[in-house]
Amino acid sequence: MKLLVAEDQSMLRNALYQLLNMQPDVEEVYQVANGQEAIELLQFQKVDVAILDVEMSKKTGLEVLEWLKE
Repeated sequence: MKLLVAEDQSMLRNALYQLLNMQPDVEEVYQVANGQEAIELLQFQKVDVAILDVEMSKKTGLEVLEWLKE
């Protein structure tokens, strides 16, 4: 399984990355610091699950969801 963690607080993002990366069925965990970076990554990389912070700089998690729906 490929996961995306989009979180602007680096400590929380890194903690989630470490925890998720230890799971046996997780193949890859991508990390981004804002919604714009999430969109840029999702244009070229397919993920199975995206964990999105609702309030981030540049684009929010909700804006990323709207982009995904289109």
